[in-house]
Amino acid sequence: MWRTAASRCASGALCAARRGTAERSLPSANPTAIHAALANTLSPASSASPASPAPRPAFPRSFSTNPKLHLPPLEPRFAQLADDVLGGNLHALSRAITLCESVRDSHRPQAAALLQHVLEAVRSRRAQAEIANGAGNGGIFKIGITGPPGAGKSSLIERLGMHAVHTSNRVAVLAIDPSSHNSGGSILGDKTRMEKLSAHPSAFIRPTPSRGEMGGLARNTADAALLCEASGCNVLMVETVGGGQADVAVAQIVDMVLLILPPAGGDELQGIKKGVVEVADLVVVNKADGAMEGPALAAVGEYSSALHFVHPRYDFWMTPVVACSTRTGLGIEDVWKKIGKFQEAMRASGELEQLRGAQSKALLWSSVEAEILYKFRSGGKLQGLMRYFEEHAMAGDIAARAAAVTVVESIFNDAK
Repeated sequence: MWRTAASRCASGALCAARRGTAERSLPSANPTAIHAALANTLSPASSASPASPAPRPAFPRSFSTNPKLHLPPLEPRFAQLADDVLGGNLHALSRAITLCESVRDSHRPQAAALLQHVLEAVRSRRAQAEIANGAGNGGIFKIGITGPPGAGKSSLIERLGMHAVHTSNRVAVLAIDPSSHNSGGSILGDKTRMEKLSAHPSAFIRPTPSRGEMGGLARNTADAALLCEASGCNVLMVETVGGGQADVAVAQIVDMVLLILPPAGGDELQGIKKGVVEVADLVVVNKADGAMEGPALAAVGEYSSALHFVHPRYDFWMTPVVACSTRTGLGIEDVWKKIGKFQEAMRASGELEQLRGAQSKALLWSSVEAEILYKFRSGGKLQGLMRYFEEHAMAGDIAARAAAVTVVESIFNDAK
């Protein structure tokens, strides 16, 4: 591991004792105080100072290349909750998602254990279905619904959801809602805008506050998707907040991205984020009714022409553009058929399996980062150290990166 001048300047006498190197003091900080802060927060380092220290391993020495999961046993109440979810109880599903969203110290390990228990049951179900049917169904199919505010995302979801439940599907909707900066709760309450679907026994709607997450997507959306599949849902629709990076970020957790747009000319398509158009697998022009029916149908042609200049995500699929009216129901069946064709093409090509594998890998890294950050912020051992560096960073006498390198280096040294 390399060592920069920035990391040496902040660690002062501690680094000198560990590495036997001369240290440069901070311009406005007492190196003795830095040493004391580190010494009081971390385990004391060895007093030996080898002239040529051996390279530090990339991981703590306890790291195993074949580690086992370190999860607590499920408490009886949470074990029963998991069984209820697997039994298709939608009230239990809501409680399980709430558990996974909880930030309480006592809930986090239980949520992880519950998710693992549920995942193993879901994998077993998939294997049994493959044996019975000769081919697997791939589990729940996840559709991201995105588009600008006012395009009709919630209305389209209700129309598609009602069409799906009437054709023997079980539907889940995760409506990623903007969060209140004061309470952290949902602002829009999408469930109130899907009255028919929310009342159907084969549908589950969960308004989820984004809590200020990047792109408006809640961190626990992937966990909620697993729980929805465990409860028997085979179709999941994820609605974004319709702004910022949410439209692109949704592609990282779903199998298909549906972009809904209001009637407009080709020039207006240029105003939509390029990344959104590039990840769209289906474009739907809404509000094709009344006086807007003509403009909507014209927009279909203009959007189709514009998409010819966008490189497709898959060689086997050219993004279609269709018109619909969430008010009259025009074109809803056509939209549903396009979704089915894309699903079949993804499975037949093997792209669905590859996409989900890449998503799982990215989810693993983001989950590890989230857990490390949580431990970092909540661990009593580090709070004193972080408060010390916060004070000096706010005073402007230490660079943020210098403090960060020092803290991380010290943690890994302590774990050796």
